[in-house]
Amino acid sequence: MPDSRTNSSVAQRLDLHIERVPNRLHRWRRWVTLVCGLVPLAFVAVFTLRGDHTIYLSRPLATSHGPAQADCKNCHRTPWQPLVRLANIDNDVRSVHDQDCQRCHRQSKSDHNPFATAKGVPDCAVCHQEHRGSKRLTERADEFCVKCHASFEKHPEFALHRAWSPDRQQTESEQMMFRDLLDIAEFGESASDGRGARWIDKTALHFNHKDHLKPLNAVWDKHSDTSSSPTTVQLQCHDCHRPDAAGSYMLPIVFEEHCMKCHPLRFSGKLSDQALPHEKPDIVHGVLRDRLMAYANEHPDELLGVAGETPSRLPNKPSRPSPKDTWSWVEEELRRIESAVFQSDAVTGPAPKNNACQKCHLTSVNEAGFGFEIVSPKIPPRWLAHSRFDHDRHRDVACIECHHVERGATSRESTSLESTSVQDILMPKLEVCQNCHGATRTLPTERYGRKNCVECHQYHHVHESNTADAKSP
Repeated sequence: MPDSRTNSSVAQRLDLHIERVPNRLHRWRRWVTLVCGLVPLAFVAVFTLRGDHTIYLSRPLATSHGPAQADCKNCHRTPWQPLVRLANIDNDVRSVHDQDCQRCHRQSKSDHNPFATAKGVPDCAVCHQEHRGSKRLTERADEFCVKCHASFEKHPEFALHRAWSPDRQQTESEQMMFRDLLDIAEFGESASDGRGARWIDKTALHFNHKDHLKPLNAVWDKHSDTSSSPTTVQLQCHDCHRPDAAGSYMLPIVFEEHCMKCHPLRFSGKLSDQALPHEKPDIVHGVLRDRLMAYANEHPDELLGVAGETPSRLPNKPSRPSPKDTWSWVEEELRRIESAVFQSDAVTGPAPKNNACQKCHLTSVNEAGFGFEIVSPKIPPRWLAHSRFDHDRHRDVACIECHHVERGATSRESTSLESTSVQDILMPKLEVCQNCHGATRTLPTERYGRKNCVECHQYHHVHESNTADAKSP
């Protein structure tokens, strides 16, 4: 049916003064809108007067940057950058520039940063984006790594388990890895076994892990031990290899703490009841001379009859022994003792096995000094210098699962610690790490570990000049 309404008839039915009628809902909406606008402004004013800038943060800073969030100018030294980025429609405009980061994290020419610049990553903030709720800015997704390392279909074997030749063409990455490795190891064949060419530890020591992990007879001190026989002890890895305060890496081996209890540096003959100090040969030389002088004064009878006999003036009296000069006697005994303690292979052929210094150390002739010197062991503090590791997180894994020598073994269960030479590098191969870190939740192993690149690799190298990073292991 047709609509018979007209404009005038419809207008008569409308209340033209409806806006003058009080409406509680409209009134509350106006007040709520006003309050929602004024309250944030009030909060901003209060925090600004207090000098607290946290109200401007979208999310908290990373843990390491916590002290810097009290003042935004610590990092944002160029103002109004978000407006500049919006006006220019340019995402390359950064609120924080490299020079702002490098005031605390100073870089050097040997850092990884040149590789990033070559790949078109000009700023630190491209990868390390703050105010995202991350506790550590170094925990980046693998996609940041594969932008440059996409050529690796799989993780390559560790450098210390790869063949090396100075004549082979190497990439920049390989040159960097092998350059650092050559400072502490050399590639060749060891005389102690027939395992072929491999990386050999250049540490100048005599040491045998296999013998130290057998039941041993502890050194029996007849002056302090009332028992009739020495005690049998069983050493474990943790008796010598102890973690640092952070639990990440192992502390250096210290003779007085780890070795002296079993190796008190005693030798047979005179002064056998007094242990030698674990010091440089010139200090030991002085200590021995002082002790021999004291010994000569306490035993004058040992100086008689050595320098010949003095004839008697009376014909019926026998000749009597004349005392030898104390200094000459001390020097003669000193040479005899030092030959047993320090004697080098270059002096008298094969060195004795059980004397004080050559039990562990290599010695050489020193013409400038008094004749002998100890070759510095130069024990490497770190083997995988371009990675990071946390022993504390791996405390449920037995040491021997990672640090062992494989001699024809085909599985992890059949391997054992068979190292008889300090030349053995007891560092795990990649497959040992991938037993846990190569697994996924869909294809798990007996253990599951994260396999992100940044779990093991630190992107920037840590240098002593880095004031903030140098404290990290």
